[in-house]
Amino acid sequence: MLALLPLHSLLNAGIRGCYDRSGRTLDERQRQVRARSHEAVRWPSTTLTFAAWTGAVAVVSLTGHTRLGLATGFLLWFAASPLPYWHLGWTLADEV
Repeated sequence: MLALLPLHSLLNAGIRGCYDRSGRTLDERQRQVRARSHEAVRWPSTTLTFAAWTGAVAVVSLTGHTRLGLATGFLLWFAASPLPYWHLGWTLADEV
């Protein structure tokens, strides 16, 4: 979690706060860019979320360790959350 804060701050600065601001404060171009980024990572994000649930269930059923299963599921689910940020950071033009 400590590594996430600086990474999130750098990504947010690079994408000019397109995700942390309210939709009402964004202009039309920024809303389109944000929506396109969400659309581009929909399948990978859905796959990671599904893998989180199935991975957690598999770990618990195979090992019997509930905490390990929850940790595995949480980490995979948490990996899906910054995908739109990363996509937008990689594909964003110089000026939004």
